[in-house]
Amino acid sequence: MKSCLPLTSLLTHSSRILKSESLPFSNPSPSSSHCRRPSVEPLPPSVARIPSPFVLFLKCPTPALSFRELGPSVVFIFSPSCGRCRPSHQRTLPRIPTSKLPKSLSPRRLLQLLKFEKDPRAAVTLFHSAILRPGYTHSPAVFHHVLRRIAAADPSLLLLPHLPRVIDAIRSHNCKCTEDVPLTAIKAYAKNSKPDEALHLFQNMETLFGCTPGVRSFNTLLNAFVLSNQWDRANRFFAYYETVGVEPNLETYNVLMKVLCKKKQFDKAKRLLGWLWEKGLRPDKFTYGTLINGMVKCGDLCNALEVFDEMPQRGVAADVMCYNMVIDGFFKKGDSLRAKMTWERLLSGDSDVYPNVTSYNIMISGLCKCGRFDECLEIWERMKKNERKHDLFTYSSLIHGLSEGGNLDGAKRVYKDMVGRGIRPDVVTCNAMLNGLCKAGNIEESFQLWEEMKKYGCRNVVSYNIFLNGLLENRKVEEALSQWDALLETAWGTDSKSYGIVVHGLCKNGYLNKALRLLEEAVQKGGDVDAFAFSSMINALCKEGRLDEAAEVVSVMDKNGCKLNPHVCNAIIDGFIKHSELDNAIQFFREMSIKGCSPTVVSYNILLNGLCKAERFIETYDYIKEMLEKGWKPDIITYSTLIDGLCQSKMIDTVLRLWNLFLDSGFKPDIRMYNIVIHRLCSSEKMEHAMQLYSMMRQKNCINLVTYNTIMEGFYKVGDCEKASNIWANIFEDGLQPDIISYNITLKGHCSWGRLTEAIRLLDHALECGIFPTAITWDILVRAVIFYEALT
Repeated sequence: MKSCLPLTSLLTHSSRILKSESLPFSNPSPSSSHCRRPSVEPLPPSVARIPSPFVLFLKCPTPALSFRELGPSVVFIFSPSCGRCRPSHQRTLPRIPTSKLPKSLSPRRLLQLLKFEKDPRAAVTLFHSAILRPGYTHSPAVFHHVLRRIAAADPSLLLLPHLPRVIDAIRSHNCKCTEDVPLTAIKAYAKNSKPDEALHLFQNMETLFGCTPGVRSFNTLLNAFVLSNQWDRANRFFAYYETVGVEPNLETYNVLMKVLCKKKQFDKAKRLLGWLWEKGLRPDKFTYGTLINGMVKCGDLCNALEVFDEMPQRGVAADVMCYNMVIDGFFKKGDSLRAKMTWERLLSGDSDVYPNVTSYNIMISGLCKCGRFDECLEIWERMKKNERKHDLFTYSSLIHGLSEGGNLDGAKRVYKDMVGRGIRPDVVTCNAMLNGLCKAGNIEESFQLWEEMKKYGCRNVVSYNIFLNGLLENRKVEEALSQWDALLETAWGTDSKSYGIVVHGLCKNGYLNKALRLLEEAVQKGGDVDAFAFSSMINALCKEGRLDEAAEVVSVMDKNGCKLNPHVCNAIIDGFIKHSELDNAIQFFREMSIKGCSPTVVSYNILLNGLCKAERFIETYDYIKEMLEKGWKPDIITYSTLIDGLCQSKMIDTVLRLWNLFLDSGFKPDIRMYNIVIHRLCSSEKMEHAMQLYSMMRQKNCINLVTYNTIMEGFYKVGDCEKASNIWANIFEDGLQPDIISYNITLKGHCSWGRLTEAIRLLDHALECGIFPTAITWDILVRAVIFYEALT
């Protein structure tokens, strides 16, 4: 056999060799030997009534249980006292009377019946019922089929506990099977993360199935350890291959590739890939796909794309799953450009690979999240043209994306197409459509859809939350309260968001007292009320000046287990300030940390605004200093608040000192900040300082027309028409065009200083440039003419 030593150097594992009866990969912990043999309890009264030849009440069934010893007609009732096994044994299958089976029943006929039966539970019931027919014996094909049905069934059907019964029937009938039969059973246990049960079958394959394990069985058990994240056992079992003389094949190394990717050891995985090529094992699309998938999941798209590009160079044809993984990875990283490039590569026809439904769904979902809705619709149309079957996910992604992006017409068109094709929408799809209609204010159609959702039986608490929010946002308060009453009568009731939506909506529509009563009732009844409901109520009460009631709600909020958050505290501080209770605002601000809610930049901004308006600048300075000491960085609102407050108090010198302090601290003001300061300086006729900032803005190329207009108006105000004219010229020099405001400022400047001729000439210039006078323009000119005539 080929030596696997180069690989074992990549994987750290134990090399100890034990006999197959005590394998190095067996789990010696107590959990692996839990309930190895069934313990029998006395029958409870409810069980005594079951019509069956034999009834045993078992604490815990195990794969080691021999059904042959107990008999073929035993009904098993599992005790709820075993916490480990209870979830797997809560459902029992009905037994089909043997009289209802065909009179002439052969394994071939039964196999046809089993294949015809679409419900896996019914198929398993049919299998168990047939075994009771006198003179009938299952064939290996029948056993294999029923094992496949159990393995493929949804875990929610709870069919896995029937696997030991089928296996014991195989042994009791002394049925000689090919390796495919035990492989199916081992895969079923592997899929359900039960490596100990898989190991039990592997160790007893010859006894149970009459066949010996080959390399495929070894690989399947190895995969069982990997799927349950038992790396050490997987490594020890791989070493066991060499002990018993089993030669690993490509499938073996594909499983080991999965181990390395799960452990995020991608360098080792790439070395393993190279080693496989060196040894002539020719990695396939599964090898590459496993590595690409691992890298994509970890966000390593560069290396994933490098491995993906290597495939055609090595003569390995990438399948559509590889393309899907790469495209999905790029979308999740926000790189829609490279996702599109990979998509175009898939469409190019260079290989025999074509997009499948999943490919289209990934593209549609990804483009929707990027807001590229026109491209989504193009791909959807292409999907229809290529006769690819749309599934519910396709429609749901499109409807959700189009609705969120405001393309309601597109969302309605997709929804109509879905219903027209006979695809029944689920609650997620309906919720997406409902949300789009509500956001667009289309309440009439929202009600129509709401009734359809009732007909389809796909309403849930999220549906009610969306509809309630839509109705309240569109001022349909009575309708919303009617739906609220309906929600309270449903089986699922409200969730944590429901009360917040209704309280916020009622407050927004001016129904404060109703909102307050609803909140009080919810708290008294122990309803699930979140912080949003409380904060909405507190915010509304503060805005109305009902500060005492707001404080009471804060107290109730604390008792209800909802922690104070900055949003609530800021609302209270702002409420105090707006109602001239600055000292109470300061006191509450000081108590925030004690209440477990530290002030934020927004909290400081609100308080600083109140202090500036009250002209308490010494305290303002103290709070700025405290803010900086605590590591908070002032934002644009902080600076605007301070400068605006100081300017309104005509403390221009302080403004300039503060401005220089901000610049020295590394603050980079934006155009809006510059314009605020320049406006205040011009209003205070501090034109020299205003020009310094103006020059700085021109140097940094962060100037706009508002700046020019403000400076011009300032110069005209102080009577310096020449400098104002220079600013006018600068507008054209810097590649800008004056607007009507610029012309009005200049006209007013000329008229104010008796330069009526220049004003008329400027008006003609404006008309030549396609700028038409407004009422303000004519008012300036008329007033100037009246004033001039009065003087003459």
